[in-house]
Amino acid sequence: MTLLRAGYAAQEITPPVGTDLTGFNARTGPSQGMLDALEARALVLEDGAGHRAALVTCDLIGLGRHLVGRVRRRVAETTGVPEDAQLFNCSHTHAGPETGVLTTIGSPNPGYLSELEDWLAQVIIRAARALAPVSMRISSGDVPHGLAINRVYRHQGRPDTYDRALTVVRLDRADGSPFASLVSFACHATALGHGEQHAATDYVGPMRRALEETGTGPVLYLNGCGGDVNPASMDNRGRAAADALGSGLAEVAKPLWRDAAPVGDGSATVDAAQEWVVLPYLTPRSAGEAAALLATGRERLAATQVGTPEYRLVRVVEVDYAQRLLRLHYGNETLPDVRAEVQALRIGPIAILGLPGEIFSSIGRAIKDASPVTAPRTLVAGWTNDNVGYVPDRSAYGVASYEADTAARWYGHPAPWAPEAGNLLCDAALRALNTVAAR
Repeated sequence: MTLLRAGYAAQEITPPVGTDLTGFNARTGPSQGMLDALEARALVLEDGAGHRAALVTCDLIGLGRHLVGRVRRRVAETTGVPEDAQLFNCSHTHAGPETGVLTTIGSPNPGYLSELEDWLAQVIIRAARALAPVSMRISSGDVPHGLAINRVYRHQGRPDTYDRALTVVRLDRADGSPFASLVSFACHATALGHGEQHAATDYVGPMRRALEETGTGPVLYLNGCGGDVNPASMDNRGRAAADALGSGLAEVAKPLWRDAAPVGDGSATVDAAQEWVVLPYLTPRSAGEAAALLATGRERLAATQVGTPEYRLVRVVEVDYAQRLLRLHYGNETLPDVRAEVQALRIGPIAILGLPGEIFSSIGRAIKDASPVTAPRTLVAGWTNDNVGYVPDRSAYGVASYEADTAARWYGHPAPWAPEAGNLLCDAALRALNTVAAR
């Protein structure tokens, strides 16, 4: 068995009533309460040489890199966990607060965000103060059809084009009792739908509770590359759908946790590596196209009731977007250089690879298939450390009118990412994985 030291801590991060929830343009009004508590859950791991890494899973739509950067600096100064060895993965719940990454949909609550920044630092600091010896076991299996669906390719008759693998990493104390568990799968946390007005974890909370009731210890959910993956119930959303998906994933995870095998190579190294990728944009629309879009958008806006979801849709996707394009063509605005962080953690015999956005499933699978840390020991996480929006695979261009086009406008981009963006992330991921695998 692999021997490491680990510490665990949890922190509630539920926003106050009245905070805007984000993720669905069709939702009206701020949060009215709490369905279940949002949490940040932290694992700090240390090898025999004192090298440390931190993994934090958050019940949030996403985090921006500026907030993450400040948390990292504070944690590094206090705990000795290097900045590049701290990984923040978000469940992407669409019943969570606006965190500064989708301000076109919800208005951020500055007071809450200030508290959130402190909570994220403190939860790692507390975990780092409670290190104890652990051993590691791992198991993986496929989620049965009917729980998730590829929302993009189902229109081409390929609803099952997604990564079905669910992986369980089990950490046990020296006496064999459960310490904590890590569950990795890839799916949008959108089962509740836009009608939910209460802060909630979506399917993640029901899944964690169903597992923890069986004695797994606290469960950390690592959401993968699910940019094109939705709950199969996406046409019939609600609380029952979230509970059904959560319990369904738990039923897959339970035997995997029970039968997880000790990792036999004896590796107990903790390490990290970062790569930074400048993501290329598609060529923005022409000045003539922008002018036409602005004219029709203004007409539609004038005929739409202010404050409605329809008004916000037209304003963001047509009017604001067209005005920005015209500033690019005629003003002094320039295309931004967006640097995407690709991060690899090595934790004993497993590797965790973090990507900063809504990454398509095929990209995550390609990374796992090519990783030097052989399956199922490479876990790939989307929505990690930042959120640059959707990164489709090449075949989605011309097929996915939202993910490969319109969605960029909600994220404040002047154009979607170019088709090669996914390949650039994949190449950087493999460089980072090869770095940590070779040490």
